[in-house]
Amino acid sequence: MTEQSGTADSENKGMGDGLQSDLDGSDHINSLKRLQKELVEITRSPPPLCTAGLKDNNLYEWTATIIGPPDSAYEGGVFTLDIKFTKYYPFKPPKKSDGFSSKGKGV
Repeated sequence: MTEQSGTADSENKGMGDGLQSDLDGSDHINSLKRLQKELVEITRSPPPLCTAGLKDNNLYEWTATIIGPPDSAYEGGVFTLDIKFTKYYPFKPPKKSDGFSSKGKGV
């Protein structure tokens, strides 16, 4: 990846543009296995009113959608966010994108 907010995104360096040697090793292998497992689980049995999947076919970048629950202030709303995982996942949490989009009534 390139620079993001003025600092280099070294934790995901190479994802999407070819695997770099700094991602080789147990951290990278463990995070890949975990993310593959979680992708299968969320695809087979998604939580109510939620979906998630790969963004641009990159296992380290996902897009999630949350539907506003009925009988709530968020009813009819559709909320999307991008999630970025690092090679240290699940030991370090993912990061959400700066942008969080919503559409629907009352949102």
